Amino acid sequence: MAKLRDQDIISNIIIRLPVKSILQFRCVSKAWCKLLKDPDFVKKHLSHAIEMNKFSVMMHPCYDLHEKAHALAYDPFSSTLSNPASINYPLARTFWGTCNGLICLTTTSEKDVVLWNPTTKEFKEVPIESADDFSNYKHGFGYGDEIDDFKVVSFVGFEDVYFSEVRVYTLKSNSWRRLENIPYLLCHGEMDMSQVSVHGAMHWLALSDTEPDKVIVSFDFKDDKFDEMPLPSFFHDEYAETNLCPLGGSLCLHGSIYGCIDVWEMKEFAVTESWVKLFTIPYQADPRQLVPLQVVKNGEILLGYDDRKGYHLDLYDLKHGTSINLKAYANWGWYFSVTFAYVESLLPLNSGTYVGQREIERKRLQRQGMAKLQDKNILLNILVRLPVKSILRFRCVSKAWCKLLENPKFVKKTLEPCY
Repeated sequence: MAKLRDQDIISNIIIRLPVKSILQFRCVSKAWCKLLKDPDFVKKHLSHAIEMNKFSVMMHPCYDLHEKAHALAYDPFSSTLSNPASINYPLARTFWGTCNGLICLTTTSEKDVVLWNPTTKEFKEVPIESADDFSNYKHGFGYGDEIDDFKVVSFVGFEDVYFSEVRVYTLKSNSWRRLENIPYLLCHGEMDMSQVSVHGAMHWLALSDTEPDKVIVSFDFKDDKFDEMPLPSFFHDEYAETNLCPLGGSLCLHGSIYGCIDVWEMKEFAVTESWVKLFTIPYQADPRQLVPLQVVKNGEILLGYDDRKGYHLDLYDLKHGTSINLKAYANWGWYFSVTFAYVESLLPLNSGTYVGQREIERKRLQRQGMAKLQDKNILLNILVRLPVKSILRFRCVSKAWCKLLENPKFVKKTLEPCY
């Protein structure tokens, strides 16, 4: 009982630490490693981070794949963002979503989906079934609490054709499954990363060949079934640049109108009449370049926007309609479509592949090679001081020793005076 109580105390302390510190603690002992890899501990750590509103913001220029991503950690106690830290990532063309610390993206060839934990650096490549160069691929990514599993939903469509082929990848089974086609062409929103995961379902804006021509399509994680929700009627008539976004665990819509951006929240899930205007923000930049990122404490929302002079991250106060700039970066344009908030987590992908693994292995082998060379030099400096008869005997130790002691350079060294 005492050991169990001590373990619970240790666990309750460590779940409050950042992921990097916990990864270091895994090296303390086998017992600590086992505890800190336990699925229950990993879930507790994630739940605590979400409850305390600990998150980071990732930014990546959408038109330069060779630039590094940058991450800024938000401190909920001081309401500040850290300085940007550069992050190496699996080379990607498109970011599709983030959930529970994992990020979904596709490679430059669009032939593979990549699931990536940017905090642990682990990633998993998943080949897309029946991928070809003529299809238009879109993806969604999320987690179902009831099934305790992650899913990637992949859509294959063609230009101006109102249907999509659907395949679902499940992380636990590590397999794809074909579903029935759906009569929609999915929109690829700039800011919603094409999908929003709330209430146990993924959501997309989609086009249909029937009225209304623009709807919200949802995918239920548990049943693998699609459903349709109409947009509020006023969104069809009044708003431009409509997009989905998740805020505070709710499904939200935002659109530009008369020099402002309105954000609406669905108060009662799947009830069209429950849309309520959450807030209005006047904007000076292109409305497509303003991204509501995260609800923080006291009714404040973190916003990201690009005014073509630089990239800005502001805290917007809903009660008073004021904002405070947290970070501004000159000449960091065109970050808006791949700027998103994510939580750090210990969730494993069990792939054994890590970003920068080859570089780490190269440096390890280089250090190993340097150590071997150093050991070899020490050995040579000892052997050259021995009499010839002893050296002749050492030739019988092994082929490697024989080769070393017959080397012309070594023979010359034995003729040099020793001091």
